[in-house]
Amino acid sequence: IDNKIASREAIMEIRKEKIASREAAFKTKIQEFKDKKKAELATKINEHLNNINKKQVEQMTKHTDRMSEIILKVTSRVDEASSTGKSVTQAKIAISQAQSALDTAKAVIAIQALQDYNIVVSTETKVGQDAKLAKEKLISDLKVTRQTVIDARKAISMAIETAASEIGGIDGSSK
Repeated sequence: IDNKIASREAIMEIRKEKIASREAAFKTKIQEFKDKKKAELATKINEHLNNINKKQVEQMTKHTDRMSEIILKVTSRVDEASSTGKSVTQAKIAISQAQSALDTAKAVIAIQALQDYNIVVSTETKVGQDAKLAKEKLISDLKVTRQTVIDARKAISMAIETAASEIGGIDGSSK
C-alpha cells in the first residue's frame, strides 16, 4: 500500500510540473498577443475552466465521502444481522460491488483533479477555437467522471435494497 501511495504521489508531482509548464507556455504565448483585450479574455477563460474543474471535483469528492459513510452504516447493520443468524450473503456481495464502484469513482475523481485545462494557444487568431477545444474537453471529462459517481450511487442503492430485503428492513425490523 505504501508503494502505491508513493507512486501515486510521484505521478501527482509529475502532473503538477506538466501543468505548471503548460501554464507558463500559455502565459508566454498570451504576452505575444497584439490585442491585449483578447489576451485578457483568454486568460480569464483559462482561469475559469480550471476553477470549474476544481469546484466540480470538490463537489464529487463530497458526494463520495458521504457514500462511504453510508456503506459503513449498511455494512455494520448487515454484520449485526449476520451475528443474529440471518443469512446476509447477497447483501455482502452487493456491498462489496458497491464498495468497488465507489473506489472506482474515487480513483476517477483523483485523476480528474489532476487534469489541466489550460488553453493550448496555437495563434492569436485561433485562440477562440483553442479555448473552445479546452472547454469541450473539460465538459466531456466531467461527464465521464460524473457518470462513475452516478454508477457508484446506484450500486450503493442496490446494496441498501438488497440488505433491507435480507434483514427485513435496513433498521433490522421486519416490514
